[in-house]
Amino acid sequence: MINETQSDRETVLPKIQQPAEVPTDIEEIPEIPSVLTDPVYRRWVLDWAYEQQERRRQEEKEQEREARIRAQEEYLEEREEAGRRHRRKALQEAGETGWARADLRQVYEELGGEPERPTIGVWSRTANLTGAGPREEDGQGIFYAGKMNLVFGPSESGKSMFAFAVIAQEIKAGRHAIIFDFEDGPRGFLSRLLALGLDIEQIDPHGDKPGGAHYFPVRLGMDDDDFQAVRAVVEQYPVTVALVDAVTEAMGADGLNPDKAVEVARWAASMPKRFTRLGLGVILVDHTNLTDSDRAGGSQHKKSMIDGVSLKVQMKERFRRGHGGRSYILVAKDRPGTVREFAKPADSNGGLEFRGQFVMNTDGEAFSMIGTTPLDRDAPVAAEETPSQTADERMETLIQEVVRIVGENPGISQKAARARIETGARNEAKAAAVQEAVRTGRVRHEKGPRNAVLMYPAGTPEGVQETLPDRSPIMVEKGDRSP
Repeated sequence: MINETQSDRETVLPKIQQPAEVPTDIEEIPEIPSVLTDPVYRRWVLDWAYEQQERRRQEEKEQEREARIRAQEEYLEEREEAGRRHRRKALQEAGETGWARADLRQVYEELGGEPERPTIGVWSRTANLTGAGPREEDGQGIFYAGKMNLVFGPSESGKSMFAFAVIAQEIKAGRHAIIFDFEDGPRGFLSRLLALGLDIEQIDPHGDKPGGAHYFPVRLGMDDDDFQAVRAVVEQYPVTVALVDAVTEAMGADGLNPDKAVEVARWAASMPKRFTRLGLGVILVDHTNLTDSDRAGGSQHKKSMIDGVSLKVQMKERFRRGHGGRSYILVAKDRPGTVREFAKPADSNGGLEFRGQFVMNTDGEAFSMIGTTPLDRDAPVAAEETPSQTADERMETLIQEVVRIVGENPGISQKAARARIETGARNEAKAAAVQEAVRTGRVRHEKGPRNAVLMYPAGTPEGVQETLPDRSPIMVEKGDRSP
């Protein structure tokens, strides 16, 4: 409410003047409204003044807001430009800008006149797909040196164990590896390498045996000082490979969004590509896309930035301590093209090619890398995927898988059991297999909380939950910590 004071009237109200000459033909001049005598006119004038005052106040607020936004944008642009100048200066000092003509003849001589081949890790022919063959090494590597390689797969597929198994191979060969762990900690990492058959003398870079692991439990993004520390390790030790576990967490630690291609490219240029310029083969571990299981999650640029090989890990036998486990290794991308030379199509539709199996053994050597050979290229990937199987045989395979899943996870819901079937069958076939397993008495079901249907092994008494098997975090993916 505006007080009707004399000062308000003098500053706000317009002055109303009488005309200079009064017309003589008008007998009576109408009275001009006055704010002093006409309350309605006075109210109207005061409301008009209030509206003008409010409009000016809103305009001033909007101008102040726009000024703050412009100042913030200028600050961010200056900060981004300062960061670019800093990165460019650091790359120039390290001779890594790439704006220098490459000596192709020198590269040709380094390659020995042959196409580039993977040299990190090694496939073996402990047993080929046909179930026969001598114990000998395939002679082909798994990942490319000096390039970015990717390992991806769903949770519990064994992708991290597969990547760590390659690290174990390098250490056993007397070479060194650097691990940037954004998910786990030193205890989990050490437990995995011990489960893969290494001892502390092999793991410790200062141990009595050649080789070693340089472990960084990272929680923040990498700056130039961090990179120089890594470079010092590479210059001091014969390091061949660097592992980043995992990409999404690493980008999050740098404040970047893995769903945006520009930010994926920025992260790749600031971290893994710098390691490749040191001559290291970089192994990136990532999760699968929610809508497309044949590529890593997030932006499509995650696949585009890979200049080595991209391998999908598909679990076939769940990894459990004392029981082993098995995963298929499929080729999703191979830019140099020499990994696919020893691969075969993984399905009848010509999708991802099958390169081999990663197996955790229950006796003998801790693990095996069973690669395909030229003789295996026409062999089926597995019995359950053989085209000659009849419908009844395929259903029996699914039922056996259901029985195995329920035996390992008593009290599992029907929905969860269907989700864990990894045979590539359609959802309708999986549901039919669950129902058939119940109908034939191989498993039993009972009603659980919230109308859930829980399933138990056939020999488990009703109302009594069977003791769950030991599921050590050493042998499963870190995302699952259920008992």
